[in-house]
Amino acid sequence: MQASRRLQRTFGVERLTSFVVTSQARRVSKYPCHSFQQSFSGSDNSSMVSAAVTQDLEPRAIWKHFESLASIPRPSKEEGEVIEWIKKFSEAKGLSWQQDAAGNLVVRRPGSAGGEKAPTVVIQGHVDMVCEKEKEKVHNFSTDPIKLEIEGDWLTAVGTTLGADNGMGVAAGLALLEMPQDVTLPPIEGLFTVEEEIGLVGAKALDGSMVEGRILLNLDAEDWPNIYVGCAGGGITKLALNCK
Repeated sequence: MQASRRLQRTFGVERLTSFVVTSQARRVSKYPCHSFQQSFSGSDNSSMVSAAVTQDLEPRAIWKHFESLASIPRPSKEEGEVIEWIKKFSEAKGLSWQQDAAGNLVVRRPGSAGGEKAPTVVIQGHVDMVCEKEKEKVHNFSTDPIKLEIEGDWLTAVGTTLGADNGMGVAAGLALLEMPQDVTLPPIEGLFTVEEEIGLVGAKALDGSMVEGRILLNLDAEDWPNIYVGCAGGGITKLALNCK
């Protein structure tokens, strides 16, 4: 299934916020890259990924997290495993986290290298994904990882949706949170919400008291180079039809 935008466009969030990374997304197979493996003590296989597919893509800081996310099943209402994975990531990096009753998670990174007193910036993305597959594909979104492959300029999933909505935003947020302390950054709150795909459920139930920042960048974008500065909101309509 041709389930993604072009790599350059998929990584539009890198241009949306200039302090994510400075390099543009591209194929870099001519450069040597080492396979990324992320593991945590006590983790299961879903928390350990060898980035065999995206290892030649730059910036590695983001693609390594995206491939890790692809290995974790995360349909709406079943985000517990990916949220726990982000908690373990945070603890491994020495970052604090807080979770509300709805399941939303905030991870805090202090400002660094002169940015300590800057206003806090909230980097937000949702952890669930659209779960659709080709008719003949055997895939259980509750238990099976997404299988990635590269076809020319495209990163795709084999027979299923890719999960770039909003896996790329989440990966960019994680990359920011683990930036070295010698990089000038403001205090950052990574806000990871749940159940977005079924009606913004997590965002609507967010406990606002755990978010201190008043500047928020939502990394769930559609088209480069559009930057949205406001939204009228969303709604769900339920229809009951009597059909004969």
